[in-house]
Amino acid sequence: MNRVTLKADAILLLTATIWGFAFVAQRAGMEYVGPFTFNGIRFAIGSLVLIPFLKLRLEHPAYVHKMVDGSRGRLIWGTVLVGSILFAAA
Repeated sequence: MNRVTLKADAILLLTATIWGFAFVAQRAGMEYVGPFTFNGIRFAIGSLVLIPFLKLRLEHPAYVHKMVDGSRGRLIWGTVLVGSILFAAA
């Protein structure tokens, strides 16, 4: 088994583990708050986690020189729009 396959399998195992623990946390959390509050908190935490990655993407030298005028604003507003659609759909 090569190194890439082993890394991919480890990432899949980590993903399944996180997903499994999230299911247990969701079941336990639903005993204390309603579904809308739970989803709101979940999406707020997800947004806070993704903000640093968006900031890194906007400032990364490999992408900064490729950006045309106005593309930074489109990226930010597109991110907000897609996140809002996902939130509304959930």
